[in-house]
Amino acid sequence: MTTKLDKVIALYKMFLREQDPNYIEKYEATEKTNADGAKFEAACYWMLRSRGLIVEIGDKGNVGGADFICSGPSCKFIVEATTINTWTMERKTGMKHDQTGVNGGWYSAFPTLYEKLIEKVKQVKKYDVPRMVAIGSFHNEAST
Repeated sequence: MTTKLDKVIALYKMFLREQDPNYIEKYEATEKTNADGAKFEAACYWMLRSRGLIVEIGDKGNVGGADFICSGPSCKFIVEATTINTWTMERKTGMKHDQTGVNGGWYSAFPTLYEKLIEKVKQVKKYDVPRMVAIGSFHNEAST
């Protein structure tokens, strides 16, 4: 059964193939080593495009860079997409992926998010336009 996310990934791969064959190779390598990261990158691309933005790949070859360079009628900005994997979220917050049977409690992902943000800020600091870091997680309870 094909999910909406599968369709988003397929469309993102088409976009990458049209841009440069090296982009699709890099993305498919990421799918193998960081499946959640690859899914989130595709989802971020789709969210940006669905807002009517022109989205270009910013991470070019050995130079590196942000994932996306976005522009619209009156704006230009950078987006770096990254994830906190489920295991890391569990380990750093104490919040299990499956909270079934847990009566309650308060968990804070803020220190984990802050660590990830600091790590990624270095990657986008060279740009002289507004920069955004999108952090996602496929942890079941990440929305809390």
